[in-house]
Amino acid sequence: MKNQIPLSIRFFLLFCILSILVILNFAGRVYALGKPCDGCERTAVLKSAINVEGRSMESYLAEFGTSPCFHLLDTAAVSDFIDKEIQMGIPGKLPNFKIPEYYFTVEYEDDLEGQIKSRFSIKLFFYNDKLVHTWTTESENPKLTFRAHINMMFKNRNAVFRKTYPLDVYVLNPFEKRPYSCEIKPLKEDLLLGDETSVTITDIRDIEGNKSREFNRIVVQALNGEIIGGASLNVDPDLKAFLVSEGNIKFKYRAPTPSEPEGISEDKIIVYNACEILDPSVVPLEYTTVKDKIAEKEIKLKKGEPFIEFDISVKGKSEDKGINYEKTGSYNYNGTLRFKLKLTDSHKSDGELHQSYEGTDCEVINLSGTSVGKTISWDADHKRKRTENTNLSISFCEGLSPSTSLSVVFDKDGKVKKVDLGGFEFSICLNGTTVITDFDGKTYTQNIPYAPDTQMPLPEIFVLDLNADLGFYNVDGNDFGDLKSGIIQGNRIITEKSDVSETVKNVTYRAVLVGNR
Repeated sequence: MKNQIPLSIRFFLLFCILSILVILNFAGRVYALGKPCDGCERTAVLKSAINVEGRSMESYLAEFGTSPCFHLLDTAAVSDFIDKEIQMGIPGKLPNFKIPEYYFTVEYEDDLEGQIKSRFSIKLFFYNDKLVHTWTTESENPKLTFRAHINMMFKNRNAVFRKTYPLDVYVLNPFEKRPYSCEIKPLKEDLLLGDETSVTITDIRDIEGNKSREFNRIVVQALNGEIIGGASLNVDPDLKAFLVSEGNIKFKYRAPTPSEPEGISEDKIIVYNACEILDPSVVPLEYTTVKDKIAEKEIKLKKGEPFIEFDISVKGKSEDKGINYEKTGSYNYNGTLRFKLKLTDSHKSDGELHQSYEGTDCEVINLSGTSVGKTISWDADHKRKRTENTNLSISFCEGLSPSTSLSVVFDKDGKVKKVDLGGFEFSICLNGTTVITDFDGKTYTQNIPYAPDTQMPLPEIFVLDLNADLGFYNVDGNDFGDLKSGIIQGNRIITEKSDVSETVKNVTYRAVLVGNR
């Protein structure tokens, strides 16, 4: 045949084609290893090798497992370093090399009883000994060599280990479920400058939509405001790290203070994922690194009038006994009072700034509570008794408008030196019933208030002066803040005592002095 190619030339061409394919495959592998990791870099060590030579197994794992995001560390070097660290005590900072997140174990079994005659297994574990993945080759042929198992595991076209290359994509990512998205849920999305709100991060999921694992971390940032909670990163204390844990992360967001540049009308809460997955006892949260942005939430900001807000919690109890009666009772309620502040005086004296405010237009928020009481009385001979069991709800009496005042002295450095709070007064309304069992044994119910469409007010007085000590009335507390932020905070603990009763009123306050400096 005229067009037939000589056999020697055909072999030569086949050799050239195979050589080109090998070179292209090797070049592609080298190019891949030279590429930077676009995910999270992970490392592992070979922890144990049973019936196989450890160094050769490290070579195989390194050759067929290494990728831009996964590397095998020298086991001996890591072990030596850990031994030195233990001898020196707990290090004060992170080690100079990356602590491996995973470890391998390798085992070869032959001369097995039963149908399977030999087995070669490679297992990958998380640092906390949790099994991540297993690769296994088995044979029923009693004459199959270990070299054949190596080929079945690593070298053949359909080799078991090669099916999961790169490991970070096919093994590690499905195990770790690194955060890819989440929901940011602030309690309030419209805030005054300097105001605070609670924020919850939920529905933390990986790229496949699965719930993220508990050991993952996220980093939260407020572009202009402040995140209150979490661990401050060493590289930037304004960035806060959190463990995913159960996937329900709570913290507080504080809007920018009035001292921030004018014109701010919005802020953003931004959530990033991170690559650190080791326990915080090994890699502290402060060393968390920021990776990719996974969510953000816009917060609307508006400049408002100065205000002061009081969170109050009141608990009281009483006990009174006489010849023919016994009375016991208790009550408790909680709520918030918010006053607008109007600057009435501002002057300097010896370098210190003195400011006085008048608090008006009180807004009462969620004030509620309960009161219970019991009275037992006897007739003159103590042969018959009368009982009264009272159950009441407590609410704020509408129509009454409390007022307060605030005076503050800032020292030469702008720190709070002294705060005088004017206190306030309001009435709580009681509603409920008293069940009475009379001397004759008959039971009836008395409504409170006694008449429809009426109120039964009980006056409540809050004296917040730290110098108030009248024997039966004592006030303790502290104050802090600064002129730059315009935020003054503190608390008061008011204790009222008599022979038959004791009441404790806990008051925390926060004043935002917007636009008055």
